[in-house]
Amino acid sequence: LEQDGLDGRTKKYLQIIKNNAERMQKLISELMEFRKTKSSNMDLHPENVNVKSLMEYASNNYVDILKENKIDFKVETHDTSEIYSDRNALEKIIFNLLSNAFKYTPRYGYIHVEISQNEPDKTLYLLVRNSGKGLTEQQMAEIFDKYKIFDTPKLGNSVSNGIGLNLTKSLVELLGGQISVNSELGKSVEFSVVIPSLPSDHSLVVTDEKDSLQKEKNGQDHLSPRKDTVILIVEDEKNIRDLLKDVLFDYVIHEAKDGVEALKEIEHNHPDIIISDIVMPNMDGLSLINKLKSDLKTSYIPIIGISAKASVEDQINAFNHGADAYIVKPFHPRQVISTIENLLSRQMLLKDYFNSSMSSVKVKDGIVLHPEDEELIQNVTDFIKNNIDDELLSPSSIAEFVGVSKATLYRKFKEIIDKTPSEFVRGIRLEYAAKLLRTTKLTVSEIMFKCGFSNKSYFYREFLKQYGVSPKDYRNQ
Repeated sequence: LEQDGLDGRTKKYLQIIKNNAERMQKLISELMEFRKTKSSNMDLHPENVNVKSLMEYASNNYVDILKENKIDFKVETHDTSEIYSDRNALEKIIFNLLSNAFKYTPRYGYIHVEISQNEPDKTLYLLVRNSGKGLTEQQMAEIFDKYKIFDTPKLGNSVSNGIGLNLTKSLVELLGGQISVNSELGKSVEFSVVIPSLPSDHSLVVTDEKDSLQKEKNGQDHLSPRKDTVILIVEDEKNIRDLLKDVLFDYVIHEAKDGVEALKEIEHNHPDIIISDIVMPNMDGLSLINKLKSDLKTSYIPIIGISAKASVEDQINAFNHGADAYIVKPFHPRQVISTIENLLSRQMLLKDYFNSSMSSVKVKDGIVLHPEDEELIQNVTDFIKNNIDDELLSPSSIAEFVGVSKATLYRKFKEIIDKTPSEFVRGIRLEYAAKLLRTTKLTVSEIMFKCGFSNKSYFYREFLKQYGVSPKDYRNQ
């Protein structure tokens, strides 16, 4: 814009780009502040706003683009003057409604805007109507829901994020107004907004969506160690690092711009969790993860891989290298926070588990085994398997092998696995018989003797009791 000799058309387009870039930067800054703020309230800053000038400023950003798309765009103003309200909120409302209309208006369609005020209270009436597919009754009922997304916008004009109309409704209500939607299916959609002037002595603080966000956040506080939790962000792009720092403002943040710098940082301070980009200069994320996970001193630290690579193969590759989680850019702030909270919570549960007496206990086949009990059962099992063809194998010989009395062996087995030693021996013999039936061509009689059974009818009866079929039918299955 500072160059000389620009023709009027080029200058006009550059000015539109500049306005939108400045507006985007302003919105990003506001979103950052919105996430940072501890207050659940938002101050309104009312002033006398010229309605016609505000409408022209908003609509001028769309005029040329709409013409190129062959869209009939009209703005009609009736008896407008000034309204005592918050300029920033009014601007967002108008921009969001125009943007929404532009998204869903087909080529050669129309967008008509009417804006007026009544006397003497200066209440503002805004009507935005556009042609298109229209809305069903259900869609009209859900149109202002947070994150609700309907059909894909036409011609790729913009990506629908499903937040704009919810925000618009919040802002209208913030100004004490009302918004409604009407539609003729297959023809048009019409948004109607009524906004009264704020009281001239306006000094009150009006709550907005932060109330619900704050409540939602307060409900999650019990999960969050927060200020005693150190997160290391490893990312070569400063903008992404700054964004993550803003999102994670509740934590202690350390930074590194690549894997090499991250290793130096980790040598001095072990973080509680690491967020690492995958593609970086000097040392990439996968190499960093490999190095950390192969070192016993750092292998316990949870690592979140973050990358623009969204394919399943890339994610599997990251997990194979040792990543604990994987987030695809562009990411949603709450996705990052939720992933961190989940990993930290899991770390805390593991720490509690290994510090408790339960860490030495195993559960097998629904039975809780302490280390000494497991050792006893394993020793007896090995002894039985080594002597499985001995039909004289008995609880007495097992008790002698273990070095306890027959009565003590009986009591221990009933306490540990709720079986008598005889039942345990029979079960192992039958399991071995079933294995031989599946894996060999030995006859049933040969298998019976190999498993330490000498009575055929007894063997058949016990096998049927344990497996529900005869040995012959078991093999045929």
